[in-house]
Amino acid sequence: MEALLAEMRAYARANHVPVMLDGSVEVLKATIEKYKPKRILEIGTAIGYSGIIMLTAAPEAKLYTIEIDEATLAVAKENFKRAGVLDRVVFWSGDACEIIRYLTGEFDFILLDGPKGHYNEFLPYIKGVMGAGSVLFADNVLFKGYTEAEVVKHKHRTIVGSMRGFLENIYADKAFESEMLNVGDGISITVKK
Repeated sequence: MEALLAEMRAYARANHVPVMLDGSVEVLKATIEKYKPKRILEIGTAIGYSGIIMLTAAPEAKLYTIEIDEATLAVAKENFKRAGVLDRVVFWSGDACEIIRYLTGEFDFILLDGPKGHYNEFLPYIKGVMGAGSVLFADNVLFKGYTEAEVVKHKHRTIVGSMRGFLENIYADKAFESEMLNVGDGISITVKK
């Protein structure tokens, strides 16, 4: 499995596909192993890197994953097949901004690693599919350090504003218990009470 993941990291670098940073991967694995989810929602499939990591860490889990880019999704499907976990994945092709509104049921674990400017917009829908004890793992919440910066470049203001709103809302919501880790590009881990 390590050889496949290394190959995927190299592919991601060569093709400018964002994948989770090593420090974040370690926290993700540890969190999955701690909570042992059975039903995982992933917002942002990319090439399947984090999905494979989660399914490997939770051998009884099923992954439901959303990706907007058809070509990237085709690469992900091949990678899931090579990892031997394709039969445990449900693919939703399309815009997460649309798909997320129609989700039903409950997910034990949600990996939010999709469009950074929409985290706050997604939050009410995500909360709606979280049961007691469900975990929301959001990557890139520091957004290259801009989330905590006093001065933000004009081109990043919308994303940073949304990310700040997301963080404020997960901390203010009494139904949640949240923590933020300064690992990788920032991780928030939120558990629904």
